[in-house]
Amino acid sequence: MSVALTTLGLGWSACLIGGSSLLNASAPEEIRVPLQGANDMLMNFGAAAMAAVAGPILAAGGFFWVNMVALLVLTPMVVLGLRAKRAGLLRQAPASGPGH
Repeated sequence: MSVALTTLGLGWSACLIGGSSLLNASAPEEIRVPLQGANDMLMNFGAAAMAAVAGPILAAGGFFWVNMVALLVLTPMVVLGLRAKRAGLLRQAPASGPGH
């Protein structure tokens, strides 16, 4: 259980940092701060809502149904992300670091 929770935490952190970096890189400078704040707020409200719903779902159907609900929530997000990438809405972050 400790290995699973550690892996989950590392994956969560990597996705959170990567997603925030992409959002920051793709937003115009004048709206970066309010956009990041709104993103953080929505993420926290979503996490709170899913945490509130997860208990009753777990009690009713076990981890299988918790995972099925998560799949239903995540699938549209993956589809929207892929469409945005294909449409060119997600810009590449400018290269930085030594030699760039």
